[in-house]
Amino acid sequence: MGSIAGLLLFGREHLLVLSLFSLVFFLGSLITIPIIVVHLPEDYFIKKHVPLKRSFSRRVLRLIFWLFKNAIGLLFVTAGIAMLFLPGQGLVTIVIGLSLLDFPGKHALQAYCVKIPSVRMTLNWIRKKYGRSALIFFEES
Repeated sequence: MGSIAGLLLFGREHLLVLSLFSLVFFLGSLITIPIIVVHLPEDYFIKKHVPLKRSFSRRVLRLIFWLFKNAIGLLFVTAGIAMLFLPGQGLVTIVIGLSLLDFPGKHALQAYCVKIPSVRMTLNWIRKKYGRSALIFFEES
């Protein structure tokens, strides 16, 4: 009998952790996604972006910035995948996370994600709400 009670308690702890995780990422996405979407250039999804020359003159600072940016991007992608099953804007969060990551094929994967009409509508709804022009997307030929 003691082991069954232990399993029930173990399950409740996991449920609490998952609930807190869901709440934190839901609230975090409500705050950070609009900030990122509003600051994207309107031609972000059609223009080939050349990495910016950072004003940092030291390699270590550039490396730290790159690691931080990619860690945040990975966190967003992971949270977006979780939000596909939990409350939140999963697909939009994944697209934002992908925009922060640096990897080969990134732009092709982003283009695939923004082909989904609800993702496009959500991104442009956020921009319109903050007085920004709509994003321009590749049109399939």
